[in-house]
Amino acid sequence: MRGTPGGRRCVDAGDPRVGVADEERQDAENDAADDDAQQREREPEAGRGVGVDPGPQEGTARGRVGRGLAGDDADRAGRVDRRPATGGEGTEDAGDDRGTEEHEQNQRDLPEENPTPEVYREPLRSKPSPMSILSRDDTRATTTERTAGRSGTRDTPLLEARPDSFADRLGDRWRDHSPITATAVVAITGLVVMAVVMVGLGLLLVHVPSGLGRWDASVNEWFVTQRTTTLNSVTRWGSDLGATLTIVGIAFVAAVTLAIARLWDAVRFVVISLVVEVSVFLISTVFVNRPRPDVPRLDVSPPTSSYPSGHTAAAIVLYVALALIVSALTRSAFLRTILWILAIALPIAVGLSRLYRGMHHPTDVMASVILAIGALLFGLFAVRTGSAVAEHRRHGAARAR
Repeated sequence: MRGTPGGRRCVDAGDPRVGVADEERQDAENDAADDDAQQREREPEAGRGVGVDPGPQEGTARGRVGRGLAGDDADRAGRVDRRPATGGEGTEDAGDDRGTEEHEQNQRDLPEENPTPEVYREPLRSKPSPMSILSRDDTRATTTERTAGRSGTRDTPLLEARPDSFADRLGDRWRDHSPITATAVVAITGLVVMAVVMVGLGLLLVHVPSGLGRWDASVNEWFVTQRTTTLNSVTRWGSDLGATLTIVGIAFVAAVTLAIARLWDAVRFVVISLVVEVSVFLISTVFVNRPRPDVPRLDVSPPTSSYPSGHTAAAIVLYVALALIVSALTRSAFLRTILWILAIALPIAVGLSRLYRGMHHPTDVMASVILAIGALLFGLFAVRTGSAVAEHRRHGAARAR
């Protein structure tokens, strides 16, 4: 070290004290660096792992060196932060607060993620009647319980006139008359029509020569050759299924049962069909007067003639009518099947029994099928017409009120 102009002193580079000072300063810096490394190992830096720079730590050399400048910067930052937040970071903080409040409000307004499902409860209704299986129209008869002129009767839709059918139009035209009058008029008309048809067929069979007479005779003789003691007993029971007492007894029980159930149209259907059948049968026997087969007969001959077979016709009308009514009242396919098997099998048994026992010609039995079908159709049409008249009268009274 030597003096310089102006009174200054400078350090000679070749002075050995200069090298010692540099080495001491270098060792101090290395020691400080080692201290920093050890400090970081013992105490994890704040914010490590979350992307935040912890900055100079208090106990490190860098912290000691930059503490002064950091303090000054903090003072200036504090003065800036104490000013009203009109922009910059203050504005962003206020915006975040408002956004948070709006988000919370929206969350409160939103419906729950899994709300309790609303269960639709159908209005209570009265238990439907089994008669509503064959409902004809929702606007006119949604069930089978309707009033007929305020009488409070229950009717089966099978016996109700369908909208715009001939019975319905006729009922509208006859609305000024009582339902009983309309029913009687149609029933009498059917009786007359069927009487004309049956008498005409009978006269053709008796007075117009044809091969049908010879065929009848051959069939009658064949049945005679098939007679046995067992078949004689079986056909006796089969013939009795269509006898007058059997038909009247079953019809009476059925009518009483239907009346107790207040199924008045069903009662009228059974009664009208049987009355038409019996009336036409009696008229036909009088005008045709066909002799019975010329074979040994197993039954006592009734006073009526052979044409047509009253047993067969009555059996068809009664058993088929009851099958129609009960089928409309039940939902069971099995029961319906059984009913229709009986409704078909019983009349067949009656007809075959009458042929076997020599009481009728085959054409007599065939004619009785035509008579029975006509009686059922006119009985059904008569009841439907009366039902339509009652319905139109009720609607007319409702409109008048």
